[in-house]
Formats: sequence, C-alpha cells, structure tokens
Amino acid sequence: MSDVRDKARFKESLETLVKGFTANHGVSADIGAGNGSRREHQTRSDVIDGMLTGLGWTLTQQDRDMWEEVRVKGERTLYLDYLGKDFQSQTPLLIVEAKAEGKPVVSLSSSSIANLGADTQSVDDATVVACAVDHIKEGGDVASSPVTREWAEWIEKLRDYVSSVYENSGHRVKRVAITSGRWLVIFCDPVLAFLERGRAADSGILCFREDDLVQKSDEIHDWLARTALVCEPPERLRPTQLRAHVAGNDIAQTFRALWVAYGKTGAHFDARPQITVYPALLLRCHDGRFITVMGDLHGGFVLPYEDHRLAQHISNVTVCSDDLLQTVGAELETTFVPVGIEGFPGFGGTLEQLPALTVRPPMAQAGRAPLIKPTPSHANEFLLVTGISSHYLGLQATVANCRFHDWKVCHDLGQHKSNYQVVARSVTPRSFFYSGEEYHCAHRVVHDRRDARCHIDAFEEFLCCRTCTFQALCWPADEDCRLPCGS
Repeated sequence: MSDVRDKARFKESLETLVKGFTANHGVSADIGAGNGSRREHQTRSDVIDGMLTGLGWTLTQQDRDMWEEVRVKGERTLYLDYLGKDFQSQTPLLIVEAKAEGKPVVSLSSSSIANLGADTQSVDDATVVACAVDHIKEGGDVASSPVTREWAEWIEKLRDYVSSVYENSGHRVKRVAITSGRWLVIFCDPVLAFLERGRAADSGILCFREDDLVQKSDEIHDWLARTALVCEPPERLRPTQLRAHVAGNDIAQTFRALWVAYGKTGAHFDARPQITVYPALLLRCHDGRFITVMGDLHGGFVLPYEDHRLAQHISNVTVCSDDLLQTVGAELETTFVPVGIEGFPGFGGTLEQLPALTVRPPMAQAGRAPLIKPTPSHANEFLLVTGISSHYLGLQATVANCRFHDWKVCHDLGQHKSNYQVVARSVTPRSFFYSGEEYHCAHRVVHDRRDARCHIDAFEEFLCCRTCTFQALCWPADEDCRLPCGS
C-alpha cells in the first residue's frame, strides 16, 4: 500500500474519531471522567486503539506488534499503556501513554502564570512541555514544576518509562506519545529529550489539539506510523525487488534457507503428512535486518514418499538454491558466499504470550541460536535457515546400518520411543519417515537427549539425527558419544 493511501486512511479514521467526540455516543456522565467524557479505559478502547490501528499497528493476538499493559522492571515495576515493538527483533519502538478523554491539555502552573502575566498567551504547548521536561532533568521536583502538578507527574512518569526501557533492552525507544484522544503530544527523540544533556526543545516536541488532529494527520502519521518506525522489508522478496530495499554492500551475511510448508493429505481416517520446501536465501544486513529472498517458484518441491526419489528431490532443491544464489548476486552485482549455520546469530526472542510483557535485552546467543521461525500469518509454515546446505536432509545417514531405525529392535532392548511403532507416514506424531526407514529414529535415548536442541521438531519429530544436515551443530564432537547410533 502506498504512503499516500496510508495517510488518507489514517485521516479518515481520525475524522471518524473526532466526530465521535462531538457526538459523545454512548457515554453518560455517571461513567465518564467528567462532563460526560470517557474514562481512561473507555478512551483507550473507543479512541486510542482506533488511532493506533489507523497508524498501522496491530493490537490483536495474531501478528501483534503493539502490546498493552507492558510490565517494565527497573528500580520499580512500571506499566506502559502501549508498547510498539519490531516483530522480528523485539526492539521497543513506541511508547504511548493514555489519558482519559476529559483530561486537560498541558498548561502552566498558577505560579508560572503569575510570573509571566500577559506573556502566557505567547507560550505554545510545545514550549510549555519542553520547560517541564528540562525542569525534571535539572533535578526539579513536581511541586515546583512550571506546569500543573498533574502534568508534572505525567512527564516524570514518561521520563521513567524511557529510562527503564533503555536500561532493560539496550535500545533507544524511537518515539513517545501521550494522548487523551482530544490532544496529542509526541516526543520525536525521547532519549535525547528526557535522558541526555541539552534542551528538550531541541529534541523535537510536537503538540496537537483536537482542532489540529485531522488537519495535521499527515504529520502525525510521519512520526508515529508503524511503517515509519519499523525498518523491515516485506515477508519475502523476489530478486528483482531487492534494489528497492537493499544494496549489495548492505549485506553482512548470506544463508541458504527453506520455506517449509507442513500439511496433510488424504481423508481424515487416512491422513498423511505432506512437506513442501521452497529454496530461499536469508540476507542479514549490517544493521541487523533479515531479508528473505525467494524465486518465482510455483508449487515448490514436495518431499516424495518413495525412497528412491529422495536423492533426486534433494538434487532438484540444490539446483534451484544455486540458481537463486546466482540470480541474487547478479541483481545486486555482488558475489555472495553462504555462511554455515554455526555463524547464524539466531532469530529474535519469542513473544511472551502473557498479559504483561517484560521488556528485556535481546536474547543471548550463547547456546542454541534458533534456526527456525514460524511465519507470522500462516500456521504450519516456517522459515528454516540451512546455512551452506540447500536442504535439512542429507543424502544418507552418517552412521551406516544403524539398528535403531527399527522400533522393534529398540523395543527388544527396552529403549523404544513411545509405546507403538510408527508404521506409516504420520501426522500425529509428526513423522514423515516410519519405522525401518533410514531416516527414522525410534531410540528413546536419542529422543530424550535431543529434545531441547532439535531445530525441526515443529514439523518432524522422528528424523534420525545422522540424516539431518544440522547434526554437527546439534551434536558437536564432544557430545557425539552420547548417541547410541550404530552400537
């Protein structure tokens, strides 16, 4: 969608919200914040949620990048009304503080008005806010703030939010906004405004009153829209689209990858797994962004049921992966050499599906760096990094003639996985290969010990580690002896 259309739709949503202020539909004086206006929780659900949605943020569970009631731990626990984050890196980007619709716009304290006299008429809202921020930065207390006590407390709270998020995540939040819906204040560089030396006015503070919201909606969109803050390309790109997002010298690392689609075929009483793989490249930029590139491939490569066709399948995927690598190099006029999976830093930390989300530093890369991530909007589809390999399957097991592909052998030794053997390609459990096939593992010890390290168990639970191209990463030489394979 174009920027012009985004802005037009946001303006339309603001027009609807402003009309709602005038009509004040469905709000009675006994439940409002005064004069029949909405309380904070009503303002959030009726007004601010709509503003954020119009700015491109997603508040629903699926694909969520705007979180509510976010817990931030510091010297004391703070709760942010809204926190917008980069979905991939989990970097905090936008803090929004909500106030009830009837709360007043920023104003000078009575003592400041007395000191300024008639000059108060020439002081705009942004200057008033900046003076209050400077007062806090210089060690002033709430009681002596140049703004009303309520606003002084709000500004002090915003300072604490910015400080705590920075200390906990190591990232500078890009924007902070405080709004009642009827007015809006934006801090364009909140770290500079609240934490660093210098005048707050120099950091960029924008104030909008009700009459300005629609007229200046494009400016609001420029500062707060998700597209303005999230520096991420589309979910996947074709090689010919790359130049619009990246240049050859922007790429720090190149990894082969697979887009894996897991499904099932057959009737409900005869369901069998179907795994389709699409060769891809994952480009990691110097700024930490990941770009997924896929060719114009329709249908993908379906994993064959017949053993004798598996080698040809892997070969076909490899040829396609090689062609994609050359095409991307030609498009960006650069030669790309894939990096092994041991060099992959891992995808960002997983969203905690909790009512309160603790802002924390990016996930440490010590130990297991995740090589797979689910696609945000499609169940049972995954992006799997394979490094220098074109497939997660090897051509054959690295340990020949292992007995433990067979469940009956494992059962006789008392080391069988589960109480029944997988006798056919299975959806439950997810086992594409079955007992007796070279790619199947039925040994309980192997399953127990790999449980915390397997990268592909989201779509394959019984693959023999010796047939997987991740074997050396999951089982380094000093741990290889813990596997009973071939004994």
